[in-house]
Amino acid sequence: MNKYELSNLDVTLFVLYKLGGAHKKIHTEYIAWEAFRLAPERFSWRLKEFRAKKIPDKTPVRHALELGKKEGNLVIGQAGGDRAGKREGWELTPEGVVWMEKNLKRISSALNKEVPSFPRKEALRFLKKIEKTQLFSLYLKNKDLSRASNYMLADMLNCTPEAPKETIKRIFDRFYNTAIEVKDKKILNFFEQCINAFDVLK
Repeated sequence: MNKYELSNLDVTLFVLYKLGGAHKKIHTEYIAWEAFRLAPERFSWRLKEFRAKKIPDKTPVRHALELGKKEGNLVIGQAGGDRAGKREGWELTPEGVVWMEKNLKRISSALNKEVPSFPRKEALRFLKKIEKTQLFSLYLKNKDLSRASNYMLADMLNCTPEAPKETIKRIFDRFYNTAIEVKDKKILNFFEQCINAFDVLK
Protein backbone atom coordinates (compact mmCIF):
# COMPACT_ATOMS: atom_id res chain seq x y z
CA MET A 1 0.00 0.00 0.00
CA ASN A 2 1.15 3.56 -0.71
CA LYS A 3 -0.12 6.88 0.59
CA TYR A 4 -2.42 7.34 -2.41
CA GLU A 5 -4.44 4.34 -1.24
CA LEU A 6 -5.04 5.86 2.18
CA SER A 7 -8.20 7.79 2.94
CA ASN A 8 -8.21 11.37 4.20
CA LEU A 9 -9.49 9.93 7.48
CA ASP A 10 -6.44 7.64 7.71
CA VAL A 11 -4.01 10.52 7.26
CA THR A 12 -5.91 12.95 9.47
CA LEU A 13 -6.26 10.57 12.43
CA PHE A 14 -2.61 9.55 12.11
CA VAL A 15 -1.64 13.21 12.36
CA LEU A 16 -3.96 13.82 15.30
CA TYR A 17 -2.46 10.83 17.12
CA LYS A 18 1.09 11.91 16.32
CA LEU A 19 0.40 15.42 17.66
CA GLY A 20 -0.78 14.03 21.00
CA GLY A 21 -4.51 14.05 20.34
CA ALA A 22 -5.01 11.06 22.65
CA HIS A 23 -4.15 13.31 25.62
CA LYS A 24 -5.05 16.87 24.67
CA LYS A 25 -7.10 18.98 22.28
CA ILE A 26 -5.34 19.83 19.00
CA HIS A 27 -6.29 22.87 16.90
CA THR A 28 -7.61 22.16 13.40
CA GLU A 29 -4.90 24.31 11.83
CA TYR A 30 -2.09 22.26 13.40
CA ILE A 31 -3.71 19.08 12.07
CA ALA A 32 -4.17 20.63 8.62
CA TRP A 33 -0.56 21.78 8.46
CA GLU A 34 0.86 18.38 9.38
CA ALA A 35 -1.53 16.57 7.04
CA PHE A 36 -0.44 18.91 4.25
CA ARG A 37 3.21 18.12 4.95
CA LEU A 38 2.49 14.40 4.65
CA ALA A 39 0.22 14.56 1.60
CA PRO A 40 0.24 18.02 -0.04
CA GLU A 41 -1.65 16.74 -3.07
CA ARG A 42 -4.65 16.00 -0.80
CA PHE A 43 -4.55 18.88 1.65
CA SER A 44 -3.61 21.97 -0.38
CA TRP A 45 -5.73 24.58 -2.11
CA ARG A 46 -6.88 23.44 -5.54
CA LEU A 47 -5.93 26.33 -7.83
CA LYS A 48 -2.46 26.12 -9.33
CA GLU A 49 -1.34 29.59 -8.20
CA PHE A 50 -2.17 28.74 -4.59
CA ARG A 51 -0.68 25.24 -4.75
CA ALA A 52 2.59 26.91 -5.73
CA LYS A 53 2.43 28.96 -2.52
CA LYS A 54 2.09 25.73 -0.49
CA ILE A 55 -0.98 26.75 1.48
CA PRO A 56 -2.75 23.93 3.39
CA ASP A 57 -6.52 23.58 3.11
CA LYS A 58 -8.43 22.92 6.35
CA THR A 59 -11.60 21.78 4.56
CA PRO A 60 -10.63 18.14 3.77
CA VAL A 61 -9.18 17.79 7.28
CA ARG A 62 -12.36 19.12 8.86
CA HIS A 63 -14.51 16.82 6.70
CA ALA A 64 -12.40 13.81 7.70
CA LEU A 65 -12.66 14.67 11.39
CA GLU A 66 -16.42 15.19 11.15
CA LEU A 67 -16.66 11.78 9.46
CA GLY A 68 -14.67 10.15 12.27
CA LYS A 69 -16.89 11.89 14.80
CA LYS A 70 -20.21 10.87 13.28
CA GLU A 71 -19.56 7.39 11.92
CA GLY A 72 -17.15 5.80 14.35
CA ASN A 73 -17.08 7.99 17.47
CA LEU A 74 -13.33 8.14 16.84
CA VAL A 75 -12.91 11.82 17.74
CA ILE A 76 -14.60 14.56 19.69
CA GLY A 77 -14.34 18.28 19.04
CA GLN A 78 -15.12 20.85 16.42
CA ALA A 79 -13.56 23.30 14.00
CA GLY A 80 -14.20 26.87 15.06
CA GLY A 81 -15.30 28.31 18.36
CA ASP A 82 -15.81 31.56 20.19
CA ARG A 83 -13.51 34.58 19.80
CA ALA A 84 -11.07 33.10 22.27
CA GLY A 85 -11.11 29.80 20.36
CA LYS A 86 -12.02 27.88 23.50
CA ARG A 87 -14.12 25.20 21.78
CA GLU A 88 -11.89 24.79 18.75
CA GLY A 89 -9.91 21.57 18.47
CA TRP A 90 -10.07 17.79 18.35
CA GLU A 91 -9.21 14.80 20.52
CA LEU A 92 -9.21 11.06 19.99
CA THR A 93 -11.79 9.08 21.96
CA PRO A 94 -10.91 5.69 23.49
CA GLU A 95 -12.55 4.15 20.42
CA GLY A 96 -10.28 6.32 18.30
CA VAL A 97 -7.16 5.20 20.13
CA VAL A 98 -8.16 1.54 19.71
CA TRP A 99 -8.72 2.23 15.99
CA MET A 100 -5.29 3.86 15.75
CA GLU A 101 -3.62 0.93 17.52
CA LYS A 102 -5.10 -1.38 14.89
CA ASN A 103 -4.21 0.83 11.92
CA LEU A 104 -0.94 2.52 12.90
CA LYS A 105 1.39 0.13 11.08
CA ARG A 106 -0.71 0.17 7.91
CA ILE A 107 -0.86 3.97 7.78
CA SER A 108 2.73 4.64 8.84
CA SER A 109 4.01 2.13 6.30
CA ALA A 110 2.02 3.75 3.49
CA LEU A 111 3.27 7.20 4.52
CA ASN A 112 6.82 5.88 5.04
CA LYS A 113 6.84 7.30 8.57
CA GLU A 114 7.81 5.71 11.87
CA VAL A 115 5.04 4.53 14.17
CA PRO A 116 4.71 7.01 17.06
CA SER A 117 5.53 5.17 20.27
CA PHE A 118 4.39 5.80 23.82
CA PRO A 119 7.44 6.72 25.98
CA ARG A 120 8.24 3.95 28.47
CA LYS A 121 9.06 6.35 31.32
CA GLU A 122 5.75 8.14 30.88
CA ALA A 123 3.96 4.79 30.81
CA LEU A 124 5.56 3.65 34.07
CA ARG A 125 4.77 7.01 35.71
CA PHE A 126 1.14 6.67 34.64
CA LEU A 127 0.85 3.13 36.02
CA LYS A 128 2.33 4.12 39.38
CA LYS A 129 -0.01 7.11 39.63
CA ILE A 130 -3.10 4.95 39.05
CA GLU A 131 -1.93 2.16 41.36
CA LYS A 132 -1.54 4.63 44.24
CA THR A 133 -5.14 5.87 44.09
CA GLN A 134 -7.78 4.89 46.63
CA LEU A 135 -10.10 3.87 43.81
CA PHE A 136 -7.61 1.37 42.40
CA SER A 137 -6.91 -0.04 45.87
CA LEU A 138 -10.63 -0.59 46.34
CA TYR A 139 -10.77 -2.36 42.98
CA LEU A 140 -7.92 -4.69 43.95
CA LYS A 141 -9.50 -5.46 47.30
CA ASN A 142 -13.08 -6.11 46.16
CA LYS A 143 -12.55 -7.03 42.49
CA ASP A 144 -15.26 -4.51 41.61
CA LEU A 145 -16.19 -0.87 42.27
CA SER A 146 -19.69 -1.28 43.68
CA ARG A 147 -18.63 0.58 46.86
CA ALA A 148 -16.74 3.34 45.07
CA SER A 149 -17.70 6.98 45.54
CA ASN A 150 -17.67 9.92 43.16
CA TYR A 151 -15.06 11.49 45.44
CA MET A 152 -12.68 8.61 44.76
CA LEU A 153 -13.13 9.04 41.02
CA ALA A 154 -12.63 12.80 41.24
CA ASP A 155 -9.48 12.32 43.34
CA MET A 156 -7.99 10.00 40.71
CA LEU A 157 -8.79 12.49 37.95
CA ASN A 158 -7.57 15.51 39.95
CA CYS A 159 -10.87 17.35 39.66
CA THR A 160 -13.84 18.08 41.91
CA PRO A 161 -16.93 15.84 42.09
CA GLU A 162 -19.00 18.91 41.20
CA ALA A 163 -17.19 19.42 37.87
CA PRO A 164 -19.43 19.29 34.77
CA LYS A 165 -20.03 15.78 33.45
CA GLU A 166 -18.39 16.72 30.16
CA THR A 167 -15.19 17.73 31.98
CA ILE A 168 -15.05 14.57 34.09
CA LYS A 169 -15.66 12.37 31.02
CA ARG A 170 -13.00 14.18 29.00
CA ILE A 171 -10.34 13.81 31.70
CA PHE A 172 -11.26 10.17 32.26
CA ASP A 173 -11.06 9.43 28.54
CA ARG A 174 -7.56 10.89 28.40
CA PHE A 175 -6.54 8.56 31.23
CA TYR A 176 -8.28 5.66 29.49
CA ASN A 177 -6.49 6.47 26.22
CA THR A 178 -3.17 6.21 28.06
CA ALA A 179 -4.23 2.87 29.53
CA ILE A 180 -4.98 1.58 26.02
CA GLU A 181 -1.54 2.69 24.85
CA VAL A 182 0.20 1.13 27.86
CA LYS A 183 -1.57 -2.21 27.19
CA ASP A 184 -1.61 -3.33 30.83
CA LYS A 185 -4.55 -5.75 31.17
CA LYS A 186 -5.07 -5.09 34.88
CA ILE A 187 -5.25 -1.32 34.35
CA LEU A 188 -7.50 -1.70 31.30
CA ASN A 189 -9.90 -3.89 33.24
CA PHE A 190 -9.92 -1.33 36.05
CA PHE A 191 -10.91 1.45 33.65
CA GLU A 192 -13.66 -0.71 32.17
CA GLN A 193 -14.95 -1.32 35.70
CA CYS A 194 -14.96 2.45 36.24
CA ILE A 195 -17.17 2.95 33.19
CA ASN A 196 -19.62 0.37 34.52
CA ALA A 197 -19.60 1.84 38.04
CA PHE A 198 -20.01 5.58 37.37
CA ASP A 199 -22.97 7.03 35.48
CA VAL A 200 -20.99 10.20 34.80
CA LEU A 201 -18.67 8.19 32.52
CA LYS A 202 -21.43 6.76 30.32
